[in-house]
Amino acid sequence: MIKRNTCLLAILLTGWIASAQADLPVSTPPKFLIGVWYQPASNFDKWKARGINTLVGCPSGAEGVSREQWMDAARKAGFFYIVKPTDDPEDLKKDLVDPNLLAWEQPDEPDGAGDLPPEKIIANYKAWKAAGDKPIFLNVDGWKTQYRPTADYLQYFQGADWIGFDYYVINRGEGPGNIARLGERLDKIKLWTGGKKQIYVFVESSDQDLKITDWAATPDATGKPIGTKMRGPTADEMKREIEVSVAHGAAGIIYFPDVIGKGWEKFDGTTPECEAMMKDLNARLTATAEKLSPSKSPAGPRTDGGRDKPADPKAPLDGREMTIDGVTYILKRKP
Repeated sequence: MIKRNTCLLAILLTGWIASAQADLPVSTPPKFLIGVWYQPASNFDKWKARGINTLVGCPSGAEGVSREQWMDAARKAGFFYIVKPTDDPEDLKKDLVDPNLLAWEQPDEPDGAGDLPPEKIIANYKAWKAAGDKPIFLNVDGWKTQYRPTADYLQYFQGADWIGFDYYVINRGEGPGNIARLGERLDKIKLWTGGKKQIYVFVESSDQDLKITDWAATPDATGKPIGTKMRGPTADEMKREIEVSVAHGAAGIIYFPDVIGKGWEKFDGTTPECEAMMKDLNARLTATAEKLSPSKSPAGPRTDGGRDKPADPKAPLDGREMTIDGVTYILKRKP
């Protein structure tokens, strides 16, 4: 996902083996990952214009395009990418020497909709690491991290080098006042990983149409269906989600532009307002990537399942002192 120092190369995939690694030009990975979730090749030009540098997830088979064809198109477009590995040993060899493939992807939300036990995620990790030392990315359900036992996440995170989480506050009907929870979730995951793993935050850029789901009829504290509050983010709310993520030390952001509905509706529902804001923010993030630095992380995970201390959503983020599970540290950017 970038223009900076990226060597574009149309690479012959057939017969591409590890011994060819020395002959490949070196692509420079982005200093700050600006990603988008599962997009077809037909959308590449649009996301390139929006300032994306990394594609997260390959929608293999979409528009009749195979995994191999999709990756080839992504390289030619100048993107980096994170994709699921295949069971074919030859594919693994090709992946390991692909400079644009940043990481292999675990099944999505094993703690939520994916419904997989930590043992399966750890088994995947061990099998893929046996093939070669490519980073492994795992995305978890950020909303569930508030309630699911800490012990589960301590296990899940053994199956990844890079951690992502999604928590779509506006689409869930929680309102802009809860955007601060993205920072709380990031801080919590830092505790659980001892600050040793890169963390990526998903950012909503569309109306996911969750209001038509069955669970949207669940009443809130006022007795009204929660679906009445579900909507897409405004441009300023999307910006705030990014600002919170950066201020809390995210290694990157990943846009989620899909419209889900009751099953799935389309790949990209980004509004024109969010698109304009996105282009501006992505350009700024790319220009200042060298100065972005993860905030200081507390040492050691907490294992007793304690809940977070709510953050003041009106408090300034840069330089803010945060106390989480009794550990106090300061959020800041690298000067």
